[in-house]
Amino acid sequence: MGTDGRGAMSLAAMKFGSTWGTAVECGANDGFRIRSSGLTGGKEILPDESLAGGGYGNAPTVGQEMHEGAPPLDFRYGGRCSQILAAIMGSAGAPTTVEATYEYTHLLSFESRLGDFVTYCLRKGNVAVWEYASAKFTRLVIEISGRGPGSMNPAMIAGICTKDDSGTNTLATFANVTVRSPLAPVFLGDCRFRMNAQGGAALDSGDVLKPNLIRLTVDRNLSRDFLADQTLGRSVSEPVEQGEVGVYLQIGFAEYTAETYKTLVEAGTEKKADLLITSSAAPLTGAASGLYHQYDFDFPRLVPWEGPENEVTGPDRIEDGITFRCLEASAAPTGMTATVPFECLVRNQISSNLLA
Repeated sequence: MGTDGRGAMSLAAMKFGSTWGTAVECGANDGFRIRSSGLTGGKEILPDESLAGGGYGNAPTVGQEMHEGAPPLDFRYGGRCSQILAAIMGSAGAPTTVEATYEYTHLLSFESRLGDFVTYCLRKGNVAVWEYASAKFTRLVIEISGRGPGSMNPAMIAGICTKDDSGTNTLATFANVTVRSPLAPVFLGDCRFRMNAQGGAALDSGDVLKPNLIRLTVDRNLSRDFLADQTLGRSVSEPVEQGEVGVYLQIGFAEYTAETYKTLVEAGTEKKADLLITSSAAPLTGAASGLYHQYDFDFPRLVPWEGPENEVTGPDRIEDGITFRCLEASAAPTGMTATVPFECLVRNQISSNLLA
C-alpha cells in the first residue's frame, strides 16, 4: 500500500530558538493551523553562461539559500497566534497571575529591534517534515472584516530548509506536536473599537465606533544579508532591522455619511484608540470560569496617513475609512500607559513568557 500524502495530514509548528541556523524540536502546544505553506524560494540556481567552446551550454551552479513567504491562517484565541504577535512586537515579559494557576495576562510591548526567531516546520502529509531551521517574522497583517473569521498573515525570512525528514523535527517527533486550545477564531462581532482625540479624555462608551474593517499592519523592514560565515554555509544570515518600522491601523466603514475622515487627514488631527477582542466561544477554565481569552490593544498616537477616496463605483453605498500610522507618543495619553506604537494585553491560560 502506498504512502499516505493527503493534505489533511499536514500541520505547521514553530518554537523559539537561540542560535540562528540551529533547529529546535517542536512539541506540545507548538502547532498551529495554516491555510497553505506560504514559503517559497530555496537554493538559487545560477546559470553558467561562460564560453566553454561547446554548443550545448554548461551545467548551472547551486547558489545560496533563502526562503520567504507568509503562511495564511485564521486569527484565533489559541494556536500560536499570541506568540506570533509577540514575536513581531519584540517584547512579552513574564506573565502576571490573575487567578492562581488558571488565568494570566501578558503585556506585549513594541521594541525597535527584534531578537526572537523560530524554527518553523511543516508536516507534508505522511511523506516528510520540512524543517526551516531558523525563521524571523518580517511583516504581519491582521485583518478582521466581513462575515468570516479574522485572518493573520505572518511573513517570514527563513534560512536552511531540511526536506528529507532527517532534521531535528521529523514525522516521528511530530507525533508529539499539538495545537493549543481554544481554536475559536476572532470575528468582527468580538470587537469593541473606541477612538477620540489624542490629547482628549480617557476613552469611554461615548467613543465607540463600529467599523466593518479593522486591519493592523506591522512592517519590520528586515535585511536579507549573506555573510562570510561557515557555520551557516550558503544560507541567509540572521535578518536585522535596516530601516524604520512601519505600523499602520486601517479602519473602514460600510457607508460614507460625512466628511469626517477626509477632514481628519487634511487637518492632520491625531487620535488615540483601543481595540478589545473577546468572545464567549473562548472561555477560560477552572477558577477563571466565567472569564474569556482576550486581546486588548492600545494605540496611543494615531497620525492620519491615508484618507478615503469615497469612490462611486455603482449604485451601491459609498464606502468610507481611514489609515493611520501608529507612532511613538511623547507621553502616554490620558487613560493609557503606553507610549510605543501599540501595546497588547493578552489574557489566556499560559503561565510562561510568550517568547519562551
